[in-house]
Amino acid sequence: MSLLHHAVRREPLAELSCFRGEFYSCLTARSDALFELADAVLCSDGPVRSLAELSLVGEHRRGHGGLYAALAHGRINPGQLRRALAEVPLPRTADGRLVLAIDVTCWLRPDAHTSPERILCHTYGRGKDQHIPVPGWPYSIICALEPGRSSWTAPLDALRLAPGDDTATVTARQLRDLLQRLITAGQWQTGDPDILQAVRAFFDVTLKRIADPDLPDGCLVAQTAMAIPVLSPNIAARAIEALGFQRARLRTALLAAKLADGDAENFAVHIAAVNQSLAVMSRAGASRNQLHTIIDISMSALSHALRAPRA
Repeated sequence: MSLLHHAVRREPLAELSCFRGEFYSCLTARSDALFELADAVLCSDGPVRSLAELSLVGEHRRGHGGLYAALAHGRINPGQLRRALAEVPLPRTADGRLVLAIDVTCWLRPDAHTSPERILCHTYGRGKDQHIPVPGWPYSIICALEPGRSSWTAPLDALRLAPGDDTATVTARQLRDLLQRLITAGQWQTGDPDILQAVRAFFDVTLKRIADPDLPDGCLVAQTAMAIPVLSPNIAARAIEALGFQRARLRTALLAAKLADGDAENFAVHIAAVNQSLAVMSRAGASRNQLHTIIDISMSALSHALRAPRA
């Protein structure tokens, strides 16, 4: 393990070395074995398909027995790891904003009959026009996105959803806790962009796509609904599902901004509807000024709701 003094100049390798030290300190039992196991996962030539094969990676200097013992008896402090992840340099946009993405990803465990708290997870593409529920563990994951076309992300938090959990409520609490850690770590200061600027940036993405001559006017959901006289049940269900995901993510962000639950739901529905209306209006020939007017009215209403005194 490579460690550098805290006063060293903050260059990428120094940042990496400092984080490795922080990660090692999060391992509270079987630290060395778990640390080597993490290195082996990162340095493996491809996807990890079995633990036995992972024990053969050069960075894992122990036998496969030590690997199994580390997984069975090793311990990690998740709170300390979350704080360490919040303190590393994070990717930002040109204007200094952090762009966070939240998604629920399922770890499918159909054959793990003894694993606790499995949930039926919706899957797609496992059969022709079929959505097959498969038992598994859904995880709510938050990442900081790299700017531009990069597919790299900086994972910041992961939380497993238990049976009966309301996804929006759990992810809102998860996002609120993460924002507090980012503020504590100095990643956000007074005067930095707030939820209003985040919502406006959400609309800006739609406006930029509308203005791009290489892309069709409007969004795929709105285009599909307008182009087909009668939607088939399958296409209608997919359209409703796509809009539902968008609304749920908006609601999560608004709840994290401490908007009341009912107001968060209402504004999430409204903002998603306005976003779709921009696509329809642009296709009907509305000017850019008219589109901005629609957005400004919605932003004014949201600003008023956020300033309203809490009951």
